[in-house]
Amino acid sequence: MDTNIVVNEKLIWSGYTGPFEFPFGRRRVLIHEFGRLLGLGHPNESGQTVPAIMNSTVSGLDDLQPDAIAAINAL
Repeated sequence: MDTNIVVNEKLIWSGYTGPFEFPFGRRRVLIHEFGRLLGLGHPNESGQTVPAIMNSTVSGLDDLQPDAIAAINAL
């Protein structure tokens, strides 16, 4: 499988709470996108209510949570 994740820093990255602050926001976005690349979905869209960087809404998290790591290992 080939895929690309392109980061265009000329664009204003923004989430539900406003523009992301760099580098913290960029780190969060990239971890989320690499999680998607590895096959993770948005747990909150599947009815789960867990704190997760993989949720479709922005949170204060900046790393994968144990359940996401377990899911990646299972995949």
